[in-house]
Amino acid sequence: MKLNARFALFISVLCLGFIYSLGTSFADDVPLPLRDFLQHPEVLGYGRAEILILNFFATVVIEYLVICAFLGWPEQAMIKLMFWVPLVNVITNPAAQIGALFFGKVMDSEALAWVMVCVVEFGVAAVEFGLLSRIFGYMYRQGVLHEPLTARRIILIVAVANMASFLLGFVGLLSLLIEMDPR
Repeated sequence: MKLNARFALFISVLCLGFIYSLGTSFADDVPLPLRDFLQHPEVLGYGRAEILILNFFATVVIEYLVICAFLGWPEQAMIKLMFWVPLVNVITNPAAQIGALFFGKVMDSEALAWVMVCVVEFGVAAVEFGLLSRIFGYMYRQGVLHEPLTARRIILIVAVANMASFLLGFVGLLSLLIEMDPR
C-alpha cells in the first residue's frame, strides 16, 4: 500500500473512531453541542468572530508546541517555526473553521455534520502535509534541521498536531458549554 493511501486510511480511521467514540447517533437523539453552539455562539459570552480568533491562536500555539516537541526543541528551528506555523495556519485554519460552521449549520444530522467536519479536517491535514514537507525541506537545506524528515514522520507530526489542536479545542469548548449549562 502506498504511503498516501496509508495516510488516508489512518486519518479516516481516526475520524471515524472519534465520531463513534463520542456516541453520536444518526437519529440525532444524542445531540452533540456542535449545532447549538454554531447557531448560538453567544452562549459562551463571546461573539462568533472572537471565538474564531481565539480558536486560531489556540491552534497555532498547540501545533507549534507539538511540532517543536517532535523536532526535539532545536533553537534555530523553533525561531523559524514562529513564522512558518502561523503562516500555514493562516492558509488552513480558516478553511477548517468555515467548514465546521457551514456543515454544522446546514446538515440535518448532527452525526453527518461531524463526518463532514472530519472530511474537512482531512483536507486541511493533507494541505498542511504538503506545506510542511516543503518547509522542513527548506529548513534542512538551510542547515536549520540537521537531518531531513521522512514523509512518514511528517505525516505523524501533522496527524498529532491536528488531532491535538482539534481535541483540545473541542474538549475546551465542551468544558465551557458544560460550565455554562443552566441545568
